[in-house]
Amino acid sequence: MLAHVSMQRGLHPPIGGTSVGGEVLHHRRPRETLAAMLEVPRHIQRLEVDELNALGSIDGLKDALARLRKFGGRCVLGFQSIAQVSSTYGHGEAQTIVENCSNTLILRCSASENGGTARFASKLIGEREVIRPTVSRTRKGGFFAEPGQSVSRGEQHVTESAVLPAEVEQLPDLSGYLKFASHPAWLKIHLDLN
Repeated sequence: MLAHVSMQRGLHPPIGGTSVGGEVLHHRRPRETLAAMLEVPRHIQRLEVDELNALGSIDGLKDALARLRKFGGRCVLGFQSIAQVSSTYGHGEAQTIVENCSNTLILRCSASENGGTARFASKLIGEREVIRPTVSRTRKGGFFAEPGQSVSRGEQHVTESAVLPAEVEQLPDLSGYLKFASHPAWLKIHLDLN
């Protein structure tokens, strides 16, 4: 589990624990400490939480995300499974937390019996309208008529998932989909860590 809170811009807190202003803080109750800090978010410039559900429910997180953004703060939330976040926060609040994240990165995730996180990611990416050309042929003629053929062309408008859950499950390592708040379309990306 990783949780960072930075009070100054440009600091890169160390990995692990909770960090304020670049210093790692050790708390017996990190969830309660973080909840108290989020009550006055104007001093927080960056909040990073990996394995969001590992801390348990953080009081006020849903509302704090909007307040952080209002004061120029940035937030990074990481989780492996939407089901875990939903079981911690409840379905509605989990949806609100994810929707309050303006920029979204989706990497490979798994599906469960009901689709799980892969299905959630597919729905988050959305749908697209596809226009497919159609051609139909009919034969004319009969016993007393001259043989012939009639061809008609048209278009079929279909709405489908832009990315199927199976495609999310089969993404290669470090590949995924990225959406920025300032850009309306999802981008397919590959992260190069070298």
